[in-house]
Amino acid sequence: ISIEKPFEGMTKYRHSLLVLKNSDRPPIDLSLSFRLRSLLKTGWSKRTSERPKMTSVCKDLEKEIQKRLSDSNRSTTSSMVSSRRPSFGSSQASLLEEELNSSLELDVLNGSSESFLSHRDGRIEHFMADL
Repeated sequence: ISIEKPFEGMTKYRHSLLVLKNSDRPPIDLSLSFRLRSLLKTGWSKRTSERPKMTSVCKDLEKEIQKRLSDSNRSTTSSMVSSRRPSFGSSQASLLEEELNSSLELDVLNGSSESFLSHRDGRIEHFMADL
């Protein structure tokens, strides 16, 4: 997925021929997660009956968002804890780690991810329409 417009410079007729008759699709970026690649592939199915329902698309995208937030929390927490871990005992270090985790969870819940998730249905539909 990029900001580059697929099939740039083609006439509507040529575009329709490639996409509708030949089922040509833009290449899918292999750096995307398996879930997103699968979602794109099934969403571009020639047969509409094989395409996922919007509720399924929303669930998959929500899982992807949660995974990325979770991965981000783990990496941020890990680097913060290792750089700030006190040298005075493991029980106090564990308390600090719990405190940092709680703080990061609050940041995520109060941040832009919350507004994205609360408005996900409209945004996801808009996002998918742009594909």
